[in-house]
Amino acid sequence: ADANAKARSRRIAPLLPQPRVYGAAGCEVKHLTRRAASSERRAGYPRYTFAVHTVPLLPFAPQHKMIESTYRTLAAWQRAVELAITVYEVTKRFPVHERFGLTQQLRRAAVSVPSNIAEGRGRGSRRDYRHFLFQARGSLFELETELHIAECLHYCDGAAALDLRKLVSATIRPLTGLINSLDD
Repeated sequence: ADANAKARSRRIAPLLPQPRVYGAAGCEVKHLTRRAASSERRAGYPRYTFAVHTVPLLPFAPQHKMIESTYRTLAAWQRAVELAITVYEVTKRFPVHERFGLTQQLRRAAVSVPSNIAEGRGRGSRRDYRHFLFQARGSLFELETELHIAECLHYCDGAAALDLRKLVSATIRPLTGLINSLDD
């Protein structure tokens, strides 16, 4: 029975689609199968041989039938991206000795929000999507806490902190609404 299974898998293997493999310089490596001639098999060559060639990928080529990614249309994602950009602009003015401390924490939390929204949207189930939305909301609260600490340490002025707080609030509202819509 085991020998039959191996023989069956050898017959089926060339029929399975090959995964895309990307080489250096953005080239897709394609595998072509060619059945070896009986004389080649007698000489010790495998039954199927592979010839490899590359096809240059054109990232700027127009994509036909490209579907608009649904997370980009979400108000929560759009506001989260705006918040992340603003956090980067504000943290540029932080002291140099905080580059690997509070600055990095603020930036990571800010980038985590739209990233988690997008990743959750790409998941297959509502449960996973909801989980990633909660992760994004947690990152917003983390960002708010770190912003409070930065303000207490006088790393940013009151106006910049107030603007960031308004952006956090403007991001939490649609995100919470999105979470509530998945509770149904």
